[in-house]
Amino acid sequence: MAGIVLVTAPAIEPVSLVEAKLHLRVDSRDDDSLISSQIKAASERARQYFRRENSQSTWDQTFDEWEEYLVLRKKPIISVTSVTYVDPDGAPQTLATSVWEVTINREPGLVRRKFNQTWPAVRSHEDAITIRYVAGYAVVPELQKAYVKLLVALLYEFREPTITGTIQAKIEDLEAAFSGERMVGAV
Repeated sequence: MAGIVLVTAPAIEPVSLVEAKLHLRVDSRDDDSLISSQIKAASERARQYFRRENSQSTWDQTFDEWEEYLVLRKKPIISVTSVTYVDPDGAPQTLATSVWEVTINREPGLVRRKFNQTWPAVRSHEDAITIRYVAGYAVVPELQKAYVKLLVALLYEFREPTITGTIQAKIEDLEAAFSGERMVGAV
């Protein structure tokens, strides 16, 4: 079973504080802290909803054994930094790039053996193989930025207690508007 761990969080969110404040038509600095936290929350919701990393982050994904294709769960893949494994004697090893290649021009991203190469023997235990990779966009698509801005606007407008279900209904309406762009399949 493959596990996945965030190594390096995104350095920037898909929407800046300035962009969000322009969208909200807020001129003062009084709510900067609040709006910044709402940007983070909206960005996380966008990652979950679209099933895509909207900002670049580094991940370690583990596998118990070699497979024909090692499927990388985060999307889109920018690069694979390393493939490491634990050999039968329990020593950590880095697999040479001459043995593997990555497919990033389609989704999901895959790590596979190069032609005429074989996977090395690994110790028989969980998480024997680790692939470190960077996922996210170099330039966030405008559609995802729009989603984040609209969600921030909802969170900002409904930050006080309201009738139960109001904010959830509005978020469902927002997500219905973007449903055609949602990626299907497992996260």
